[in-house]
Amino acid sequence: MRSMSMLRMRMGTALVVLWGLSLLLASAAYLAWLQPSRIAGTLETLLETNLSVPCDAESFSIDLLPRPTLYADNLSLRTGNTDHVSLTIKRVTVAFSWASILRLSPVLRTVRLEEPVMEIVSGGNEVLLPVGGAHAASGTPFLKLHSSLIGTHAHIDHGRFVLTDKAGGEQVSLEDINVTSRLPGFFHGNIHADIGSIVCDSPAGLHFEGKAAQVHVEDLSHGNDHGWQGRLKCSSHLQMDPLEKFIGHAISPAYQYFPMPEPLSLRCEAHFRLASSLIPESLRGSVMADAVLPMNGYDTPLSVSLPFDYRRNNRVIGVEGVRIAFDRDHAELTGVIDLDAEPPCFRGSAQIGQFSLTRWFGFGRRMDAGLQKTLDSISGSFEDMTLDQHGIIVPRLHARLYDMDFHGSGSCKDFLKPFIAIDIHASQVDLDKVFTELHGNVPDMSYLPPPAVPFSEAGSSQEDEGVGFDIHITADDAGIINLRPRGTDVHVLPSPKGTMLKISIADLYGGDARASVYLNDRVKITADLKGVDMRRASSALTGFEPISGILQQGHFDIGFDQGSGLRMLHTLSVNARAAIGKGTLKNRTSVLTPFQSMVLSINAQSPPRTAVPAVLPPTIPYQGAWDITLDTKGYACRVRSDAALLNFSTAYWLPSTMANQKCDVQLTLKDPAYKQLTSQKFSLRGKGSFNIDKYIVKFSGATLSHAVFTAIGSAELKNWRSGFSLSGQAEASSSNFRKVLELLGLDVPLSIAGNEAPNAALKGAFSISPQQFRLENLEGALDRYPFRGQMSGTRGKSPSYQASLAFDDLDLDAFLPHSPLSQWQSRGKKTPLPLDMLSGSTAALQLQARRLRIFSTTFKGANMNVDMKNGRLSAPFQASFSGGGSLRGTFSAVAAGGAHADISLNYTTSDVEMLNLSRDRAQDTLISGRGSSSASLSARQACWDDWKNTLNGEMSFRIVSGRIFSASAASSGGEDTPFKSMSMSATARNGVISSSDFLLKGSMSSIKGSGKISLATLAIDARAVMTLAGIPELPFTISGTLDEPKVSYKVLGAVTGTVGNIGSTLFDIVSGILTAPIRLVTGNRFLGGKE
Repeated sequence: MRSMSMLRMRMGTALVVLWGLSLLLASAAYLAWLQPSRIAGTLETLLETNLSVPCDAESFSIDLLPRPTLYADNLSLRTGNTDHVSLTIKRVTVAFSWASILRLSPVLRTVRLEEPVMEIVSGGNEVLLPVGGAHAASGTPFLKLHSSLIGTHAHIDHGRFVLTDKAGGEQVSLEDINVTSRLPGFFHGNIHADIGSIVCDSPAGLHFEGKAAQVHVEDLSHGNDHGWQGRLKCSSHLQMDPLEKFIGHAISPAYQYFPMPEPLSLRCEAHFRLASSLIPESLRGSVMADAVLPMNGYDTPLSVSLPFDYRRNNRVIGVEGVRIAFDRDHAELTGVIDLDAEPPCFRGSAQIGQFSLTRWFGFGRRMDAGLQKTLDSISGSFEDMTLDQHGIIVPRLHARLYDMDFHGSGSCKDFLKPFIAIDIHASQVDLDKVFTELHGNVPDMSYLPPPAVPFSEAGSSQEDEGVGFDIHITADDAGIINLRPRGTDVHVLPSPKGTMLKISIADLYGGDARASVYLNDRVKITADLKGVDMRRASSALTGFEPISGILQQGHFDIGFDQGSGLRMLHTLSVNARAAIGKGTLKNRTSVLTPFQSMVLSINAQSPPRTAVPAVLPPTIPYQGAWDITLDTKGYACRVRSDAALLNFSTAYWLPSTMANQKCDVQLTLKDPAYKQLTSQKFSLRGKGSFNIDKYIVKFSGATLSHAVFTAIGSAELKNWRSGFSLSGQAEASSSNFRKVLELLGLDVPLSIAGNEAPNAALKGAFSISPQQFRLENLEGALDRYPFRGQMSGTRGKSPSYQASLAFDDLDLDAFLPHSPLSQWQSRGKKTPLPLDMLSGSTAALQLQARRLRIFSTTFKGANMNVDMKNGRLSAPFQASFSGGGSLRGTFSAVAAGGAHADISLNYTTSDVEMLNLSRDRAQDTLISGRGSSSASLSARQACWDDWKNTLNGEMSFRIVSGRIFSASAASSGGEDTPFKSMSMSATARNGVISSSDFLLKGSMSSIKGSGKISLATLAIDARAVMTLAGIPELPFTISGTLDEPKVSYKVLGAVTGTVGNIGSTLFDIVSGILTAPIRLVTGNRFLGGKE
């Protein structure tokens, strides 16, 4: 058995050896049969038959050991049918497999191409490939793997590929191509290619360069259907030259995006399948790119990851999970790439984790920094979006800005001329966060890129470059400048030097508003408001309620420089017109004043300053024109100034102080403490100052004007919030002192000869408050009569007054009525007495006159002390007659029931030198002697002239040891009539004065008389009898009226001479004496006194 086994082994070994020898002999014979020319012909035939590549070689050579190897030098394409392609190869090395002996056909083990150079001329936009034509016509699969190439190792050393357009402009150049590959056979194949550089130039001037490109194909297989499939991996680093040549002019450094700081890193991984052409049947994988772009000097990283799934029969490429990251921006896209669309586009959705619209488009100066900051950080989603090489359209988007959610749509339809259109809505939006410049916060956005479109015509300014936009924002509830409007509509548009906002508000605290806002280096706001509740609006702006009321109409032009809040406040300018209905003005602690209406017209700005303070000051000055009309329950005033500087409090944002500024105040009192001042209008002009916090208002060099007086001086008003204190120095004058008294509640029927009322002047110090007033160091003049003194008083339920006035010379006759006596009956009927003052006031008045003239009589050392309290007035007076004699008396008034006053007058005169008196009175008839008189009168009055019908009382006078003579007789030494005594007593009853005991007794004559006078009608009815020694009685009568008395008498012929001696003078005396009382009270001179 063992011998048999050994025999079998020896026989097997012998057979193997014999088979090897046979193969060796066969191979030697085959190789001997093969000649280089035949092998070359076989290679040329193989290339032309299978690849439609006709070629020629300069020379061929072959090596048999260690492996049969063919060498072809300077191989090139044959000209003729391939004029658009040129191919030269320095050396082709083909190593044959020993399997060629078994298969009796060439089997290529290795193919190596050294320094191949291929140049292809493109036909328009389509590259004309040098392959595929014959196979397409014959039906032979173009990508069929020839049996001789199965498992072949192919190599390319230092190759070069050039693609050129028909015009001769070089488009693509690949240099230093090195390829190592193994075609599929029993095992899957692979391809590994390294490309030293890739250069791409366009006729327009674009220039790209790629470095260190690599292409790897793994698991390359060839199926029975002659299809190819495998896994592709490729990568490269691409760079782009500056764009000056492409654009046609120089580019400013801010727009120099290229060359990039680092080349673009491009990678692709995909699984592919090829069938009948180089166009894949399917391609599924992802493309990744990483780059760094210089954005405004800031190197910004960019990365893209694009998964895709392409099917040749399906004209869309599905993409899912496309990730794009640009610095901190990142988004994920899902959808399809539609290749049939014109142009091809992406349709789908995008989930935005972080997106900077500002960074991608670079709006530049045409968009304010605050909005750029907002658009620099967006998250949300795009739905149903369409993206192509021209632009992007997003019908539905959700954007989250800060903590606000927006829904709407957006688009940029042309990337070359970008115009961003966004229409979004939010239930709640804080526009202060979006437009931070409105409250003084200007973010630094210098890290953002400049405008995305640097291409402009030569000569155009950089100001015009940038991205256009129209951003439309609507909100149910919004916040802007701390206001909370409802129904807000905002259009954001570019303006020549910034951003413009068109704002419409349907409900701003009960009203509506329209505004245009320009956000650039200087922010400008133009707004029109109507029906706004100022209490809620001002509270939102300031944190408390400085003003309330309804803004009926308002127009505002506001401007300020961008910067910090302090810079905004110190560069603020305001041009405003506003009308506000019933409301109040307040500071943080109290109500300043309620008002019925307020109208404002302001044109002011902060004065220029060298530097803005580092911290918020207590006040900020604003200077300009101010016109404020305030209508309150107690007064209406208008304050105007063409150029006043006001300091506004930063605590409550109302004017707090003003120092010595020219202003004009128009004041109308409506419900003052002095009722008689109601509806009176005052005008005040001068330099004013105020301090709201201290409740102080001052005026200096001021002129206070009224219809009846003018005052010049200075004043200070304190504590005007609760009561007031007014003090100062003033000099006042009036051409109608009667009207002045009426302002003070004293309706006195004063007049002066030739005028309706006397004029007056006054100067001195004053202090006035709701409770009291004081006038000190008074110097003045009543008409032409100067005086001095002081006055004071208190107000309340029982006002009190104190006064002391002293005249050097006072002629009261000048102020008593001088109209004809025929108007006596109508005078003063409707002038009521100041009964309220009498019944409700207390007074202590001291009046003095060194020389006083009244009722045509001159007194000296006259004084009257008025004491009024508890509805009773008592005024004792005394004086001396200038020619001798004294006067004493008391005037009193008692309020009776508030409807009238009971008036009384009591006086006595004594030791009166009648001759001096009659001369002082400028009488035509002079009387000498010593006289005395007395009176006790009373009347009930509601009006000044009621006494004419209510006067009651007694009066009398007596003159002793006198003489009667005319003024002309006295000067010429003429006759006179002596008398021992002259006396009369009279009784007044209900305005009728009657006397029955007039008696003049002389040594040779006497006169007795009686009569009566009606004060209401001035009618006189008097009778007298004159008795002369040796003649009968001479009766005469006086009738008519006091202003036109009629005297009649009968004289017998026998006594004519005697009467002539007495003359008519005596009758005039009698007439004057009988009418003396009425002439006293009417102010007309009597006893023949001259008018």
